Amino acid sequence: TATPTNAPSAAPSDTPSDTPTDAPTDTPSATATATETSTPVAFTCDGSQQLGPWSVADIGDAATLPGTTRATDATVFLCGAGSQLWGTVDGLRYVYRSTKNTSNFTITARLTDWEAAQRYSKVGLMFRSSTAANAQHYSLVVTNGDGVRVQWRSGVGFGSVDGGGTGPGTPVLPTWLRLTRTGNELRAYYSTATTPINGDWVQVGQTGTFVLPPTYLAGMFASSRDVTTFASGTFTNVVFGTVPPTPTPISGTPLPTATPTPTRTPLPDGVLGHPRLFFNYEDLPALRTRLDENSSLWQSIRTMVDNQIDIAPLAVPPQSDNAAQGMYTDYRVYGDTMVVLAFACVMTENTEDCNLAKEYLLTYSTWDMWEYKGYRDLGLSHMLIGNAITYDWLYDRLTPAEREQVRTTLGERAQQQYEASTQQRRDAWNNWWHSSYMQNHYIINNSALGFAALTLLQEDARAETWLAHTRTQIARSNDLHNRISDSTWHESTPYQDYFVSVLLPFTINLEKITGEVLYPRPLPERATALANLQSPTWHQSYHSGLW
Repeated sequence: TATPTNAPSAAPSDTPSDTPTDAPTDTPSATATATETSTPVAFTCDGSQQLGPWSVADIGDAATLPGTTRATDATVFLCGAGSQLWGTVDGLRYVYRSTKNTSNFTITARLTDWEAAQRYSKVGLMFRSSTAANAQHYSLVVTNGDGVRVQWRSGVGFGSVDGGGTGPGTPVLPTWLRLTRTGNELRAYYSTATTPINGDWVQVGQTGTFVLPPTYLAGMFASSRDVTTFASGTFTNVVFGTVPPTPTPISGTPLPTATPTPTRTPLPDGVLGHPRLFFNYEDLPALRTRLDENSSLWQSIRTMVDNQIDIAPLAVPPQSDNAAQGMYTDYRVYGDTMVVLAFACVMTENTEDCNLAKEYLLTYSTWDMWEYKGYRDLGLSHMLIGNAITYDWLYDRLTPAEREQVRTTLGERAQQQYEASTQQRRDAWNNWWHSSYMQNHYIINNSALGFAALTLLQEDARAETWLAHTRTQIARSNDLHNRISDSTWHESTPYQDYFVSVLLPFTINLEKITGEVLYPRPLPERATALANLQSPTWHQSYHSGLW
């Protein structure tokens, strides 16, 4: 990994430098050639700047650790920091020239070497509307996590879109990269041929169709995904010029486009599909539109996912020395976090988001317990809810073997909670709550069992039994709550909010999937308390805050 130094560097700028011309004076040929050596040239991230005809900007939080650029007309070495190329704002080093959108355009370069700081460090080619952190862009991205992909932001301040990928899952060097703009159509291509001709170029992902400003930027970037260190890339054979002929598909086959989820076939009547919790597959376009209209909600989700993206799940279940933390914090956080990761996946269909949610789901399915000391209380319940929802929402992204693995573990843990709810107290289970009908633990733990049952209906023969038991337990609790005229249920408002934040989602899904209505009468009277629930957020005292 390239290591930062304290050498001086150029000050970042929020606006393009006057150095580049609006259009190249000597338009080079757009045909890629291998006249330069493909052997990487030794460079270091020493803070030096040699820009040649290029301008440079450390965009967003990359400005906290300014990078290095050594460039000539056709060779560019750059080191860049920055937290991400994603979300609504970016952090990266950008080496660019400006051009006008009065004619079609291409930029081509050969990536001969790169050093990543993180799995999702990124380097590649970029069209960009400006050097503002929230600017429009269309980027061809190379990353160790997902290979060669396309990402874009179609409007200033908009969320990012993953346009899909093509080719090897990990980068093969050297690799030719190309971006083209034909009218308002933006495309990306790659080739591993020594000297690619038209038939060697393969389109990467989807075509972008949005309008760039009259003068926009084109160049190379590096984003380390770590503001404390650099990622670096070496580009040779750089051609900044007009668009070449449309690449010819190999063997006459169509150019590939992104297919984020498999094609679905209608299910027979009475067969439950996935996703089924909260929404169905057909609801997703409308949900994504509504989320686009609520930028503050999406930003909170995006921030949580970005904070988690480089944190791998623990290989084994933790056992804290602090009993309170083990029982009332750790496993609740693990379960709650899964829901946010899975929600980001189904809303964006971004491979990075989905791989993260899937990694957590598959890892937790290998754990031999889902709560502190194997207890059967709130920690197990939050893990049941988190794993049930994530399995449901990511179902189409799991292989048959992965589905079976998750389904088996989820079923085993649901059976454990069912036993704790139906049998007398056992200290090893910590199931003191099993007949405490007014207790928030009773309501939460039975609702969590219901979540697992709804998810595994028609897939686990025990699910009907779990669901019938949950109905009985919740109906019994509701009967008691309905006798309390002032809606003062248990201990204090935080406890009430906590169990309502689990009971309400379960009863909503029970009605959605089975048609049965099981809401307690005082729920409308709890509207003020429900409004205080923050959605979504990390686990907070007494309630999950997910809903």
